[in-house]
Amino acid sequence: LTTVKFNDALTTIKGSTFKGCEMLKEAKFGANLTSIGYEAFKGCTSMDTLTIPSTVSIDKTAFNNSTLKTVCCPNNSDSAIWAIDNNYTVVLSDHDRVPPKHSRLDYNNSSFVINGSGGYSATCTYKFTELMPGELKIKIPAYAELKSVTVNGTQGVEGTSYTVKDEHIFIPVNDTEGRIIVNFKQNNILQMPTYATVTYDKGTVTDIIGIINEKSVCSSEEGIVVANPGVSGLTLEVTETSADETAVTYDIALKNASGQTVQPKGSALVRIPLPSGWSETETKVYRKEANGTYTNMNAKYIDGFLVFTTDHFSEYTVTDRIPGSNTTLGDVNGDAKVNDQDSILLSRYLSEWGNQINTSAADLNKDGRINDQDSIMLARTLAGWYE
Repeated sequence: LTTVKFNDALTTIKGSTFKGCEMLKEAKFGANLTSIGYEAFKGCTSMDTLTIPSTVSIDKTAFNNSTLKTVCCPNNSDSAIWAIDNNYTVVLSDHDRVPPKHSRLDYNNSSFVINGSGGYSATCTYKFTELMPGELKIKIPAYAELKSVTVNGTQGVEGTSYTVKDEHIFIPVNDTEGRIIVNFKQNNILQMPTYATVTYDKGTVTDIIGIINEKSVCSSEEGIVVANPGVSGLTLEVTETSADETAVTYDIALKNASGQTVQPKGSALVRIPLPSGWSETETKVYRKEANGTYTNMNAKYIDGFLVFTTDHFSEYTVTDRIPGSNTTLGDVNGDAKVNDQDSILLSRYLSEWGNQINTSAADLNKDGRINDQDSIMLARTLAGWYE
């Protein structure tokens, strides 16, 4: 079983339904799905991307031991909150908020937005139709740490005006309207998704005030995600042009509604899944330029992905060696010559200066490792000790 599609009549996927379906890559749910049970998709080791409808209760074990990385779901939805809480890559689609049955939140005057352009200074405003004591909850984004909380213009004090527990900030609400500003320190290049909710009526009603995520497009087959392209209404088209045990190459393109190829406005964030079993530290991403040369994108490994920014798309190669270079032993920098520059580059690489090298050419003694023995062998080769 590789693909399964449900119609809108289905409301429940019971426990263990697809447990151990190792070939299942895609599951398409109907709009009225309400629950996914215990270990329903446990061990689905071919599943990478999943699209989930708006209001779905998902058991925390539903996707245990699966390879699920990306969840596509409507904005301001229960399924989006679940995906964020479980640290999946989240791709949000537009969604008109439908208030809970007994909602008293004024949606037209409630919002949750990021201030500025890239940092984490989040502002949450809320307004009730009547006095509604409750509790506001804001998710602390992954890879970020809380710096300060301001409640209605007053600097908050932890333990008094707010508390922090289980990666969330809890703020008592005792009025009809208010404004909360939360400042986070961002610890890497990713702007991770976050959300704000408010609970009242003695915990029986929860309203979603807002969810913040990068404006993203994703490739459901390859699991590649492009975030913040700067242009709305785009789709992502990815073609795997070549692949072997040492390298995989993708042709990546953004398409507008007319099917025309467009480039991002500014720099877009790209995430490419690291192939199973490949080195987190040695694997790099290279972009092929129009003149046939390759640019190292200086990708960082984060949670199963190689992450980098780019201002235009073309072919990208994921590999642990320099694309387009020969594998002449000793040609460490891939310039088709073996000289002192290769020896210097190899020495810097071994000293962990962060230099990129052609690892196939650097393994002079062919023992599968790059170490001082190779550096010595290269020096002796250059000194004329070896042919």
